[in-house]
Amino acid sequence: MKTGPLAVLLFSLCASFHGEAATISYRLLDHPGGSQSAPGSEYGLRLDTLISDGLGPLFSVQNGGAQVLLIWDQDNDTATITGTIYDNANNTLWNVVHRMVNVVTAGGGFIADAGTMNLSGPNNQNYEFVGKQDGSGVAFAFLDDSHRCYGANDCGPFVGRGWLSRASGATQGINDWLVQAVLVPIPGPLVLLSSGLLLLALRPLRNNRSSASLVRA
Repeated sequence: MKTGPLAVLLFSLCASFHGEAATISYRLLDHPGGSQSAPGSEYGLRLDTLISDGLGPLFSVQNGGAQVLLIWDQDNDTATITGTIYDNANNTLWNVVHRMVNVVTAGGGFIADAGTMNLSGPNNQNYEFVGKQDGSGVAFAFLDDSHRCYGANDCGPFVGRGWLSRASGATQGINDWLVQAVLVPIPGPLVLLSSGLLLLALRPLRNNRSSASLVRA
Protein backbone atom coordinates (compact mmCIF):
# COMPACT_ATOMS: atom_id res chain seq x y z
CA MET A 1 0.00 0.00 0.00
CA LYS A 2 1.36 3.44 -0.91
CA THR A 3 1.73 5.94 1.90
CA GLY A 4 1.00 9.57 1.15
CA PRO A 5 2.72 12.61 2.70
CA LEU A 6 -0.21 13.25 5.05
CA ALA A 7 -0.07 9.72 6.41
CA VAL A 8 3.64 10.12 7.06
CA LEU A 9 3.00 13.43 8.85
CA LEU A 10 0.25 11.85 10.94
CA PHE A 11 2.49 8.99 12.00
CA SER A 12 5.27 11.41 12.95
CA LEU A 13 2.94 13.53 15.07
CA CYS A 14 1.44 10.58 16.90
CA ALA A 15 4.77 8.86 17.43
CA SER A 16 6.44 11.96 18.84
CA PHE A 17 3.75 12.31 21.51
CA HIS A 18 3.62 8.63 22.41
CA GLY A 19 7.30 8.05 22.89
CA GLU A 20 7.96 6.25 19.60
CA ALA A 21 9.94 9.12 18.15
CA ALA A 22 12.96 11.01 19.37
CA THR A 23 11.47 13.59 21.72
CA ILE A 24 9.38 12.77 24.80
CA SER A 25 7.99 15.35 27.25
CA TYR A 26 7.18 14.94 30.93
CA ARG A 27 5.71 17.32 33.46
CA LEU A 28 7.61 17.47 36.76
CA LEU A 29 5.80 17.26 40.10
CA ASP A 30 7.01 17.68 43.66
CA HIS A 31 8.34 14.54 45.29
CA PRO A 32 6.05 13.36 48.13
CA GLY A 33 9.04 12.74 50.39
CA GLY A 34 9.70 16.48 50.51
CA SER A 35 6.69 17.16 52.73
CA GLN A 36 7.62 14.60 55.39
CA SER A 37 9.99 16.89 57.29
CA ALA A 38 7.48 19.72 57.79
CA PRO A 39 4.06 20.70 56.41
CA GLY A 40 4.32 23.01 53.43
CA SER A 41 7.87 21.97 52.60
CA GLU A 42 7.05 20.24 49.32
CA TYR A 43 9.88 20.60 46.87
CA GLY A 44 11.30 19.43 43.59
CA LEU A 45 14.65 21.24 43.93
CA ARG A 46 16.63 22.11 47.04
CA LEU A 47 19.63 24.42 47.06
CA ASP A 48 20.12 24.93 50.77
CA THR A 49 23.92 25.17 50.74
CA LEU A 50 24.54 26.39 47.20
CA ILE A 51 22.83 29.75 47.50
CA SER A 52 24.63 31.64 50.23
CA ASP A 53 22.25 34.58 50.66
CA GLY A 54 19.44 32.55 52.15
CA LEU A 55 17.23 32.15 49.09
CA GLY A 56 15.35 28.91 49.19
CA PRO A 57 16.17 26.39 50.39
CA LEU A 58 13.23 24.59 48.86
CA PHE A 59 11.78 25.19 45.41
CA SER A 60 8.47 23.69 44.33
CA VAL A 61 7.74 22.68 40.75
CA GLN A 62 3.99 22.96 41.41
CA ASN A 63 3.24 25.73 43.93
CA GLY A 64 2.49 29.33 43.01
CA GLY A 65 1.85 28.66 39.33
CA ALA A 66 5.15 26.87 38.71
CA GLN A 67 5.30 24.82 35.51
CA VAL A 68 8.26 22.60 34.66
CA LEU A 69 8.86 20.22 31.76
CA LEU A 70 11.52 17.60 31.22
CA ILE A 71 12.16 17.07 27.51
CA TRP A 72 14.15 13.97 26.56
CA ASP A 73 15.76 14.12 23.11
CA GLN A 74 16.75 10.53 22.40
CA ASP A 75 18.30 11.24 19.01
CA ASN A 76 20.81 13.71 20.43
CA ASP A 77 21.42 11.98 23.79
CA THR A 78 20.32 15.06 25.72
CA ALA A 79 17.57 16.07 28.13
CA THR A 80 16.43 19.50 29.30
CA ILE A 81 14.48 20.67 32.33
CA THR A 82 12.89 24.03 31.66
CA GLY A 83 10.20 26.25 33.16
CA THR A 84 9.44 28.17 36.35
CA ILE A 85 9.92 27.00 39.94
CA TYR A 86 8.53 28.53 43.12
CA ASP A 87 10.70 29.66 46.03
CA ASN A 88 8.79 28.43 49.08
CA ALA A 89 10.64 30.79 51.43
CA ASN A 90 10.21 34.03 49.52
CA ASN A 91 7.06 33.28 47.49
CA THR A 92 8.66 34.16 44.17
CA LEU A 93 8.90 32.44 40.80
CA TRP A 94 12.29 31.66 39.27
CA ASN A 95 13.23 30.60 35.76
CA VAL A 96 15.24 27.42 35.43
CA VAL A 97 17.01 25.71 32.53
CA HIS A 98 18.95 22.53 33.21
CA ARG A 99 20.67 20.89 30.24
CA MET A 100 21.87 17.31 30.61
CA VAL A 101 24.28 15.59 28.22
CA ASN A 102 25.66 12.10 27.63
CA VAL A 103 22.19 10.73 28.24
CA VAL A 104 21.93 6.93 28.10
CA THR A 105 18.70 4.90 28.17
CA ALA A 106 18.36 2.92 31.40
CA GLY A 107 15.63 1.46 33.61
CA GLY A 108 12.78 2.56 31.37
CA GLY A 109 14.17 6.12 31.44
CA PHE A 110 17.69 7.54 31.28
CA ILE A 111 20.80 8.53 33.19
CA ALA A 112 23.15 11.44 32.45
CA ASP A 113 26.72 11.91 33.62
CA ALA A 114 26.90 15.70 33.25
CA GLY A 115 24.79 18.83 33.11
CA THR A 116 24.65 22.59 33.54
CA MET A 117 21.87 24.61 35.16
CA ASN A 118 20.96 28.28 35.15
CA LEU A 119 18.61 29.67 37.79
CA SER A 120 17.39 33.26 37.49
CA GLY A 121 15.02 35.14 39.73
CA PRO A 122 13.84 38.59 40.81
CA ASN A 123 16.26 41.51 41.26
CA ASN A 124 18.50 40.17 38.47
CA GLN A 125 19.65 37.25 40.58
CA ASN A 126 21.40 34.61 38.52
CA TYR A 127 23.13 31.39 39.52
CA GLU A 128 25.09 28.83 37.52
CA PHE A 129 25.41 25.21 38.57
CA VAL A 130 27.02 22.07 37.20
CA GLY A 131 26.07 18.44 37.53
CA LYS A 132 27.69 16.63 40.44
CA GLN A 133 28.15 12.89 39.98
CA ASP A 134 27.24 10.40 42.66
CA GLY A 135 29.39 7.37 43.47
CA SER A 136 28.27 5.57 40.32
CA GLY A 137 29.19 8.46 38.01
CA VAL A 138 25.58 9.61 37.50
CA ALA A 139 24.69 13.31 37.69
CA PHE A 140 20.98 12.85 36.95
CA ALA A 141 18.82 9.72 36.95
CA PHE A 142 15.32 9.62 35.48
CA LEU A 143 14.01 6.10 36.05
CA ASP A 144 10.82 4.10 36.35
CA ASP A 145 11.32 3.45 40.07
CA SER A 146 8.27 4.72 41.92
CA HIS A 147 9.34 2.66 44.95
CA ARG A 148 11.33 5.77 45.83
CA CYS A 149 8.09 7.64 46.55
CA TYR A 150 7.89 6.60 50.19
CA GLY A 151 4.65 4.67 49.77
CA ALA A 152 2.68 7.50 48.13
CA ASN A 153 -0.16 6.04 46.09
CA ASP A 154 -0.28 8.79 43.46
CA CYS A 155 3.44 8.99 42.72
CA GLY A 156 5.34 8.27 39.57
CA PRO A 157 5.82 6.16 37.70
CA PHE A 158 8.96 8.12 36.86
CA VAL A 159 11.22 9.65 39.51
CA GLY A 160 14.02 12.08 38.73
CA ARG A 161 17.06 12.56 40.97
CA GLY A 162 19.95 14.89 40.24
CA TRP A 163 22.91 16.39 42.08
CA LEU A 164 24.41 19.86 41.71
CA SER A 165 27.38 21.98 42.71
CA ARG A 166 28.27 25.61 42.03
CA ALA A 167 30.00 26.30 38.73
CA SER A 168 32.75 28.05 40.68
CA GLY A 169 34.05 26.22 43.72
CA ALA A 170 33.21 22.84 45.25
CA THR A 171 30.49 23.70 47.74
CA GLN A 172 29.40 20.68 49.77
CA GLY A 173 25.91 19.85 50.97
CA ILE A 174 22.56 18.41 49.90
CA ASN A 175 21.61 20.20 46.73
CA ASP A 176 19.53 18.24 44.32
CA TRP A 177 16.54 17.61 42.14
CA LEU A 178 13.98 15.20 43.58
CA VAL A 179 10.85 15.01 41.45
CA GLN A 180 8.20 12.70 40.16
CA ALA A 181 7.11 12.96 36.54
CA VAL A 182 4.16 12.16 34.33
CA LEU A 183 4.04 11.86 30.56
CA VAL A 184 2.59 14.92 28.83
CA PRO A 185 -0.59 13.78 27.01
CA ILE A 186 -1.41 14.71 23.44
CA PRO A 187 -3.11 18.16 23.50
CA GLY A 188 -6.75 18.19 22.46
CA PRO A 189 -6.20 20.34 19.32
CA LEU A 190 -3.48 17.95 18.17
CA VAL A 191 -5.84 15.00 18.59
CA LEU A 192 -8.36 16.76 16.34
CA LEU A 193 -5.65 17.66 13.85
CA SER A 194 -4.41 14.07 13.79
CA SER A 195 -7.95 12.81 13.21
CA GLY A 196 -8.42 15.24 10.34
CA LEU A 197 -5.10 14.29 8.78
CA LEU A 198 -6.05 10.63 9.07
CA LEU A 199 -9.29 11.23 7.15
CA LEU A 200 -7.43 13.17 4.47
CA ALA A 201 -4.79 10.49 4.21
CA LEU A 202 -7.38 7.75 3.80
CA ARG A 203 -9.51 9.62 1.25
CA PRO A 204 -7.29 8.83 -1.78
CA LEU A 205 -7.37 5.18 -0.75
CA ARG A 206 -11.16 5.18 -0.66
CA ASN A 207 -11.34 6.96 -4.03
CA ASN A 208 -9.00 4.42 -5.58
CA ARG A 209 -11.12 1.57 -4.28
CA SER A 210 -14.29 3.21 -5.64
CA SER A 211 -12.66 3.67 -9.04
CA ALA A 212 -11.56 0.05 -9.07
CA SER A 213 -15.12 -1.08 -8.28
CA LEU A 214 -16.51 0.93 -11.19
CA VAL A 215 -13.95 -0.56 -13.56
CA ARG A 216 -14.86 -4.08 -12.47
CA ALA A 217 -18.56 -3.29 -12.94
